[in-house]
Amino acid sequence: MKQLNTTLLLGLALAVLYGPAAAQDSAAPVDCGRKFCNWEQAADYCKSRGGRLPTRAELQKIWNSECAARAGARGCARWYWSSEEKGGERNWAVDFETGAERSYPKVSGGVVRCAARATAAEVRAAAAPKKKKAPAAKGVEPSRSRAAIAAQAGKTYTIIISTEAALRTDVGKTRQVLHDDLTKVQETVKAAREAVKKAA
Repeated sequence: MKQLNTTLLLGLALAVLYGPAAAQDSAAPVDCGRKFCNWEQAADYCKSRGGRLPTRAELQKIWNSECAARAGARGCARWYWSSEEKGGERNWAVDFETGAERSYPKVSGGVVRCAARATAAEVRAAAAPKKKKAPAAKGVEPSRSRAAIAAQAGKTYTIIISTEAALRTDVGKTRQVLHDDLTKVQETVKAAREAVKKAA
């Protein structure tokens, strides 16, 4: 009777702390395909089926393909255990309703999706952040703008003063030529920027 009371109290304590699913007896064999499982049970379940718990990146990939546009659909309203730990007592999981990543105590009850067994290198590669490639601009606009800037940098503007009375007019003419040339270069650079934006 004393043993029964101790077990009942432990179950109630776990239910209060982590929800009813955490109160399962971890010593009993659990079919995690049908019931909520704590993290250790989930890992054992996948191992017994020749697989493993997926990484967060793998779960995110599944969520994106199956649940991102179907919130509330079957299988898209629970959180799933990942293989990744957060400290000694917690593990990461992915909420399939929102795609959010959260950590839960390992004794909590979560849902399980097993992944095919992979090598350690494959698991690391899946979890590693992907490097973004610099977008390649379409067309010849960037090279054209570089050529225009180089040509402009090599130009020389000579002011020819005909008479002292025409000084202002002569300087104004040369200044206008410089302004027109710089405007053309500016338009070429602007076109190159737009081409890069469209390519992205």
